[in-house]
Amino acid sequence: MATIMTTEMMEGGITQFYSADGVKLNAFMNRPRSVRAYKDLAVLHVHGLTGNFFGSTGIMEISKRLASSGITFMSIETRGSYIVEVFNKGRGKHSSEQARGSAFERFEESVYDIDGAVSFLRRAGFRRIVLSGHSSGCQKIAYYAYKKKCRRISGIILMSPVDDYNYDSSYFGKNHSEIVRMAKRIKARGGYDALMPKKFANDTQFISAGRFLSTNDLSNPEARIFNYNGRLEEFSRITCPVLAIFGTRDHYEKMDVRKCLKRLSDVSSSARISTMTIKGANHNFKGRRDALASLIDAWIKKNFAEGRR
Repeated sequence: MATIMTTEMMEGGITQFYSADGVKLNAFMNRPRSVRAYKDLAVLHVHGLTGNFFGSTGIMEISKRLASSGITFMSIETRGSYIVEVFNKGRGKHSSEQARGSAFERFEESVYDIDGAVSFLRRAGFRRIVLSGHSSGCQKIAYYAYKKKCRRISGIILMSPVDDYNYDSSYFGKNHSEIVRMAKRIKARGGYDALMPKKFANDTQFISAGRFLSTNDLSNPEARIFNYNGRLEEFSRITCPVLAIFGTRDHYEKMDVRKCLKRLSDVSSSARISTMTIKGANHNFKGRRDALASLIDAWIKKNFAEGRR
């Protein structure tokens, strides 16, 4: 693995892995000299909307803090990385290209991406894998934990698990229902990748009708997972340890974040769920990322001492 060079030195390097369905993906990995208590433990991170594996919120601070405790950290590329990106699926003459990125991704494919990274870490000797996600990465790791019934992972860390459905509903206001109907018509005529009018793309510059519906139609799991006005059915079935963290000034969450965290605690099936806020922090924890890293490090040490799964 090559060493990553940034404006501030970050130990670690680039590696590659394959998703469970054969897509070649990149990752940043920091594997320090492990202490005995954590030699088989790794934190696997998934970034948020339009993000990437090397510039996700807080990964420098989290990676450095965990490394000081002898804990491995890996941040992965997914088919939702960037805005538009072409990914190679398969190998040799059987390979093909997929146009994805945040504008075109299929949410359910994130299960394959995460599963491939989990397999990569398990082959490297890690038997305890904690998933972490920021923003829309939270939906992906929670959905993975739900689909896999926590069989291959030991816990999840949710950083800014915002309610995308109600954010979009508030953003588009009284026209939201009509825009959703429009998206369904566009998808029916042109397929998943047919583009929405640019004014409805919000943070992604442009977006396909299928991708728009993924967070704006409650028949889709991505829209439901952190719909704090809903049943939180998928999240409620996650049984492994959970850490959920919000900044008190998260500008993307329309509900009071303390109420969001209480909803998670109320419906959780986990015997070990912790919810925390960082005072004054925004959605990206700007200026408070060292505090974020400290909370994560302390939670891991409390819940995953040697031998504890």
